Amino acid sequence: MTDNSWTDRSLPNDDFRVANLMMLVERYMSAEDAAKVYSAFLFAANAHDGVMRRDGLPYITHPLEVARILADLHMDVDVIKAALLHDVVEDTDFTHENIVDEFGEATANLVDGVTKLVYEKFPNKQAALIATFHKMMKTMTEDFRVVLIKLSDRLHNLSTMSAVPMKTRIKKADESFNLYIPLARRMGMNKIRRDLQELALEAKYPWRSKVLKAVISKYVEENAERHEDIINKLTKAFDDQGMTTSIFRWPKNVYRIYSRLSKKGVKLNPKTESLDVRLLVSTRKECYQALCILHKLYQPKVGSFKDFIAIPKIYGFQALETCLLTRSQQTIKVQIQTHSMYQVAQYGVTAKWRYPELKKSADIPHKALQKWLSQVDEIYQYDVDVNDFYRDIQADLFLQEIYVFTPKGKSIVLPHGSNSIDFAYAIHSDLGNHCAETRVNGKKESLKMPLFNGAIVEIIRSEMASPHASWVNSVVTAKAKASIRSWLKKRKKVEFIALGKQVFNAALNQYELEDSDIDPEKFSGLLLMLDMKNENELWLALGKGEQCGKLVVHRLFSDISLPKLSKNNNKPMVISGTEGLVVNLQSCCYPIPGDRIIAKINPTQGLAVHRVTCSSLRNTDTSANDYLSVSWVKEGGAFYTSPLMVIAKNKTGVLSSATALMEQLSVNIENLNIESVAGGDKKLNFLIQVSSQRHLQKIINGIRKLENVIEVERPL
Repeated sequence: MTDNSWTDRSLPNDDFRVANLMMLVERYMSAEDAAKVYSAFLFAANAHDGVMRRDGLPYITHPLEVARILADLHMDVDVIKAALLHDVVEDTDFTHENIVDEFGEATANLVDGVTKLVYEKFPNKQAALIATFHKMMKTMTEDFRVVLIKLSDRLHNLSTMSAVPMKTRIKKADESFNLYIPLARRMGMNKIRRDLQELALEAKYPWRSKVLKAVISKYVEENAERHEDIINKLTKAFDDQGMTTSIFRWPKNVYRIYSRLSKKGVKLNPKTESLDVRLLVSTRKECYQALCILHKLYQPKVGSFKDFIAIPKIYGFQALETCLLTRSQQTIKVQIQTHSMYQVAQYGVTAKWRYPELKKSADIPHKALQKWLSQVDEIYQYDVDVNDFYRDIQADLFLQEIYVFTPKGKSIVLPHGSNSIDFAYAIHSDLGNHCAETRVNGKKESLKMPLFNGAIVEIIRSEMASPHASWVNSVVTAKAKASIRSWLKKRKKVEFIALGKQVFNAALNQYELEDSDIDPEKFSGLLLMLDMKNENELWLALGKGEQCGKLVVHRLFSDISLPKLSKNNNKPMVISGTEGLVVNLQSCCYPIPGDRIIAKINPTQGLAVHRVTCSSLRNTDTSANDYLSVSWVKEGGAFYTSPLMVIAKNKTGVLSSATALMEQLSVNIENLNIESVAGGDKKLNFLIQVSSQRHLQKIINGIRKLENVIEVERPL
């Protein structure tokens, strides 16, 4: 239960802080809800009693400041209570159940969402961080308010870094740059994003930050009169048109300037640095009218105009942006918004609480966030690896957006670098899984070709089409990556089961037995002994090499005298080499039809197929149970990768004549590497596509006849 006696032990400074918080919440909360906030404060103060922060202040000052930041956003009672209690479960003996009993499940779940997982349960702190992020994002898909608490927590912690060791500062700053700042952007909360950027920069690079702030301050001071004249001229131009506006200089973002200067490796140049201006008007129509007035007053820079009102940014940001040039060559960057657009741009998803009168416009970032969170939630349904999830979401947060369209004119917002596969998955996972072709602006293009702003994209769907393993590395959206991995994982399981059944049948054939010879009761008993629910689990284990086919047959026919194996009944398993994900032709020897081959069962690859003469199999017992005798299927039509080495004199035209011959023979060259060898000759190492040994030999014979070619061979 809550110990109300703590208030008698509080310090004057803490009384001031809680009074400040209560004054804020009482402005917009009912008396009943404000009382609940105060009860949460008393509980947290009791839980953290006697604990001090590194800056020498009582620990309770931290949750009080986090709650104050959120109260300034007019967040609801559950969020403010959770902010006060957010470290209780993590740092004290109180449990989740205690929070539920005292303050309700909604508050307790928010506290649980920001509670770090115990480091000792993980191999290292990075693994714990990734798991904690995974947990927080899962909670966010159910209630995004949990991230508001985390952002406020990080904001206050970064503002109190002076008492923290430098190593910890850098760690917290990097976490902020990698996770929390992009999350703030995704939530449209530009004010808190900017504050986090500057505080994180100061924490990681205190001296650089101090110097840059001084340089910016000097620039502003030296140009104050000139900039004031420009603001006055702009104001007069709008007054003359009878338009009511609010025009003001926008302070420089220290972090953005640092990023720009560090990338270019230059110093801030006062002569070329822009004057940043915000221009606020009353209506959307006036935004466009203001743009015309600006472009009439000053020359606009070509290509600088952006319309984020007609097509808002991915997180709901709306504005017109243009870049102007005065006669004195002063660059002016202007952002035109209505007052409501400006307020929503600063507070994002929290604008609907802080400015309830905005209604429709305040709902734009909220809807944008919910759309993204629904995609994140869909990723969870795929049961992806936590490390893959962390990398994919992190990448997704950083990407800038492009705007592409369906043939019917519907706008689809995608990260920069997205391709038609990303586009297909953004519309629907099923379309992504079955996209066969794409047409961009009416022209057939590669599915992997990056899309561009304004492209009209049409996806050709086919039931025969399915994701390729290479797609994972070509797409950029987290949803596409997760969908492809999930499909491949399921497909691989299906193929492993089919492979396992094939392994089992091959073992039966070796003893001249068939499925019909198996006693159903014995088969059920074998599954029970192996603790398997059904036959598919057995086929899966056989396909992955976790069970031995011959041993399984012996167990099923233990009361029968099995015939001895001989070369005559040791029939090889037949493959084509193009079965899918679980038959893999190894790149150490590049087997092709016509080669004598052998396969090893690998738990991740399935059948790893080698040439019998492969150098990697030397000193290896290929008669072991995890090796299988395999042979090629008779029908052809497929193509296989094969290396081809050509040694030639270093003469003009040798390479072009070799490639011309291959083009004549319809040979696709996958890769080419050129080396110098003794005597000044050149070694051309090709990777080409062939259909068989005979096809490869035809190519070799043709190249041997070329002038200046010394030697041609297929490497062992």
